[in-house]
Amino acid sequence: MFQHYKNPMLLIEFDQNKSFTLEPFADLSGNMRSVNPNEAPSDLQSKIVLLTLAFPRLRIIWSSSPYQTAEIFENLKTQEPEPDPIAAVRAGLDKDMKAEDQAFNLEPQEMLGVVPGVTPQNLKNLILETENIRDVANMTIEELDPLIGKEAARRVHGFFNRNLIDLDL
Repeated sequence: MFQHYKNPMLLIEFDQNKSFTLEPFADLSGNMRSVNPNEAPSDLQSKIVLLTLAFPRLRIIWSSSPYQTAEIFENLKTQEPEPDPIAAVRAGLDKDMKAEDQAFNLEPQEMLGVVPGVTPQNLKNLILETENIRDVANMTIEELDPLIGKEAARRVHGFFNRNLIDLDL
């Protein structure tokens, strides 16, 4: 969100039929162990604290119900132009490509892009023909060959099937 929006916000909306609280509210004044990033946060409060520490520009909106959320958005929008849905969808997309040709989850693509044998040219075939990185990792050389070529298939397969501990030191 920070890459593509000027004012990123997180909405925490409660059910209108439930209490508007995060019980039990932990006392963080004496013991900061619950917000230690090296330990898994055990409660919602610590996760929110970690989130605000990691993203200090993030604004959090608290709402007691969907009705109040609508009121909050109405107040936030006062004196602002109507949002452009096309501009919102295009935020972060490559301006030179059609929206349907672009992927919205770039992390798996970036990960695949550094695998030996994967080039920008054959990456698109892998993206179009597989669901996720696990699919690529589990493919045989024969399955990869039509998508990226024999040599690239051999390198990709070798990468995903290499032993983590090399005993031939």
